[in-house]
Amino acid sequence: MFSTLNKIINVFLQKFEILLNIDKNYKLANHNLILPANHPLPSYQKRHKLYDKFLPHLSKFLKNNSTIIDIGANCGDTLVAMYHNNKNLNYVCIEMNSFFFKNYLKKNIDNLKISKNNIQCFNIEINNKKNNSLDELVQRNKINKISFLKSDVDGYDYDIINSSKKTITKFKPILFFELQVDNLSQKKLYEDTINNLKKLNYNHWYIFDNYGEFILKTNSILQVAQLTNYTWKQNKKETTRTIHYYDILTCQDKNKLLIDKVIKKYELR
Repeated sequence: MFSTLNKIINVFLQKFEILLNIDKNYKLANHNLILPANHPLPSYQKRHKLYDKFLPHLSKFLKNNSTIIDIGANCGDTLVAMYHNNKNLNYVCIEMNSFFFKNYLKKNIDNLKISKNNIQCFNIEINNKKNNSLDELVQRNKINKISFLKSDVDGYDYDIINSSKKTITKFKPILFFELQVDNLSQKKLYEDTINNLKKLNYNHWYIFDNYGEFILKTNSILQVAQLTNYTWKQNKKETTRTIHYYDILTCQDKNKLLIDKVIKKYELR
């Protein structure tokens, strides 16, 4: 009885906080993360044990003093979890939304209570236009030793990658991006981007569902396209919904053994 009553009270309090737009604190990797009242991260991680867990796991294996770029940093949840696992990396966080940047990302970085010499954050829109490209930002701020590039911008990740051609060609980083297709134009642009990455010798592809579960690895971009078609049919309501989108990791030959090791350990967690 008391357990049921507590659940009812908690649900009521959550709805009350959302109604009043009261920020909430969420314990993540021993840090207090400030989130908007309606942010889904706590409930998602409660229901799905691997949700947003892969990148913090990966960070433990990245080369010390190398740089990771987090585009679509949101409230800083990925940064905080990755930083907790590896404080010897240089972090570049980019959030395009000014509200999230000022009220959450900056505050959560401050709450890490560190010197923050190895964390930079930018409130800027990144796209494939000359003055807004990631290539331009990297060059202007002399960002170097880039080992990992992550993009999570809700269906426009192809634009981020296309704005990073010089950076990708120069540093050959591991790439991690969201593949979400809501219309035919997006689908075509993602397919073109994946084809272009293949031409840059990104030969190894690792597919995760949107809950953080590893699905498969492949050397075939045809298989990636087939998986894209699978979720595309669901978005068109032609078949039963199972998952909503994929997270894609891809790397060149030089990082294959490392990523295989990372995935193997991730599956044993």
